[in-house]
Formats: sequence, C-alpha cells, structure tokens
Amino acid sequence: MGRLAENLAEEFLKKRGFSILDRNFRKPWGEIDIVAKDKDVIAFIEVKANREDLPGFEPELRAGNTKLHKVVRTAKTYLSSKHIGLETEWRVDVITVVFDMIRKTAKIKHFPNVEVA
Repeated sequence: MGRLAENLAEEFLKKRGFSILDRNFRKPWGEIDIVAKDKDVIAFIEVKANREDLPGFEPELRAGNTKLHKVVRTAKTYLSSKHIGLETEWRVDVITVVFDMIRKTAKIKHFPNVEVA
C-alpha cells in the first residue's frame, strides 16, 4: 500500500508542475518518500496512507513532530550529499492518500510547507 500511495502522490505532484528529483532517500535516522522541485523550492515530501477513511484516524495525524524532525534531518543530509547549499529554499510537505477499496479510488490531500515545532 505504501508504494502505491507514493506512486499516486508522485503523479499528483507531476500534474501540478512539480519535478521529481528523488524517491525513498534513506539514512539510518530517517527516510524521505519523495524529493521534488516546485518552481525554485525543493520539497521534501512525507506520504501517509490509510486503507479506508476513518474519522479521527486521518493519515496526516501520523505525520507528527517526531517524524517530521527526522524528515528535516534527512533533508539536510540530502542537500549536503547532493552539494546543494543550505541557502537553497526548501520545505517539508505532507501528502495523504486515503483509499476506497470498494470504489477503487483514492482521495489525495497535499499539505505544503508544514510547520515543524
């Protein structure tokens, strides 16, 4: 399900003009599902998915501060490993995918530039 959600998120981003730079960038302390470019801004994207729509258990609720801090740390490592200066504008986004298995559809939400406390 995770891979399918990431594929749907990638297509969602491409349709909105994003360029995909990388997928599943991993380090021991974290992973970035999708690295994309939105105009001149690099977006580090965390994808969360649910098999069904459950009020009170929305996938974005699982993208908490602990997870997002790992994304930020991994994003900084990504920038360094690709020789991209930290002065480059970047942000953290969350994309959620909620599947409706009966209708064989998915609802996608994009939360750009989430605040990491």
